[in-house]
Amino acid sequence: MRGSKILVITYHFAPQLHASVFRQLQFLRHFRDHGLNAVILTNAVSATAQNKTPHPPERYAEFPVFRVDATSSTKWKLPNRFKNFLSLRGFSREAQAFGDVDINWLQMAYHKAIELIAEYHCDTIYIVAPPFSILLLGYRLKRRTHCKLIIDLQKLLPTQENPVLATQRDLIEQRIWQSCDALVVTSWSTWTHYSQKMEKEKVFLVFNSYDTIFNFKTDSYLTNKVFTIFYMGTWDKQRSPDKLLNVLQRCPFPWRLLSIGSTNHILNEQALKYHVHEHVVCVPSLSKEELLPYLQQADLLFLTRELPPPPHLDPHIATKVFNYLATGKPIVAQIPLGDTYDFLQKYALQVDLIPPHDSEQLYESLSHYYQQWQAGHLSPQTNLEFLQQFDSKTTTRRLSAVFQMVKQQGQVE
Repeated sequence: MRGSKILVITYHFAPQLHASVFRQLQFLRHFRDHGLNAVILTNAVSATAQNKTPHPPERYAEFPVFRVDATSSTKWKLPNRFKNFLSLRGFSREAQAFGDVDINWLQMAYHKAIELIAEYHCDTIYIVAPPFSILLLGYRLKRRTHCKLIIDLQKLLPTQENPVLATQRDLIEQRIWQSCDALVVTSWSTWTHYSQKMEKEKVFLVFNSYDTIFNFKTDSYLTNKVFTIFYMGTWDKQRSPDKLLNVLQRCPFPWRLLSIGSTNHILNEQALKYHVHEHVVCVPSLSKEELLPYLQQADLLFLTRELPPPPHLDPHIATKVFNYLATGKPIVAQIPLGDTYDFLQKYALQVDLIPPHDSEQLYESLSHYYQQWQAGHLSPQTNLEFLQQFDSKTTTRRLSAVFQMVKQQGQVE
């Protein structure tokens, strides 16, 4: 593995606080510590980010970072020869089958990647998805440069509703899986799914990890005057606060909901609807270091997900689950059957698993934990087996084995 030169292509990167960024940073530290050379190609930081974007290249973990600015991509002039190359091979048409990244950004990123591979003599391309259009970059770059291709697929590709685009995407996917040298996935269901689409020996399960072991100095019930329910992450159609707030408005005991994330406007709208906005505390997205004092305040951690389409099974493990479990604090999860459900059932020592549409069970669970908190019986209980298996060093060792295998295959060839 030592001596490899890796081009890392990821749409989300520090200082962005996207859920996948921590995983990438852990892997990069591992690359650095094991003598690997890497160069990072990513999206520009949005104008709303707290940190002003430096001029490229930045540096992270001794590696150069190059950013493609999506906001100015429509003004960027591609060389005519490059435009013709893309046109001949239907790059724009293929990108429409995924539709989650602007085609101009993809074109710019492709062109920049070609330059970086030549300049840094890269022999391996490491793609992080979603967004899923990034997969196209990996596929086309491998065809152009003959580098080894490793894909880190952190979610199952969503269903394409348009039948024409669905057929087109199936064909593109087939070519992508055939071309990649290793596919890394993060859940049991995703591993099973892709093991049936490509050579089983090329699909590797590398779970996410927790950030740190949370050693809270005091139990929250000794410091909190109000029973505090904690939520971290995105609110959207699949993770709606509606059911939780509907139940909380009926609870006869005092409570507050502490929410950390960038979509709290959705929570605020629902809180106004149920007239409970004075009980809701919203905090913008935070770095992992800034998150600790808020987790300290939590008495109960909440997780939600709506019922997915048939067969109604959740195929991935929610990223926040790893940090939730590392705290050892009790969890109420109103989620469907699937990988997150199974993971919590296996590793959580204090958890209530509630079907998405069972409001009464949610009410009973919240009431039970409130009574436990009021009596001073709500304390963290951490699963040592979980801490040993899902720390970042263990996770990066598993990824290292994948890179080592790919490199050995290249030497044999």
